[in-house]
Amino acid sequence: MWSKSTDWYLNVVAGGLVEVHVRGEAWQVEWRHLNQAERRAAGEAFRDAHPLYSRIILRTLVRLNGLEGDPAEAVVRALPMLSLRRNRS
Repeated sequence: MWSKSTDWYLNVVAGGLVEVHVRGEAWQVEWRHLNQAERRAAGEAFRDAHPLYSRIILRTLVRLNGLEGDPAEAVVRALPMLSLRRNRS
């Protein structure tokens, strides 16, 4: 569902620039893959900011994607995470 073979991921990788829509605004963003250390740091920051929701989301991602082991580590190892940066040009 959120693996490297899903449509959203394949479209981003194939398309280069991505357009993000938030609350009626749209802008172009550049993306890059997060390395494992960055994925781990992003996961920790999310868990710190949202302790209850992060447990639910991680367990759901593990179950939907057939992952095993510690949910946080399984998600960091197996699922793609991208960094988005607003394109100022």
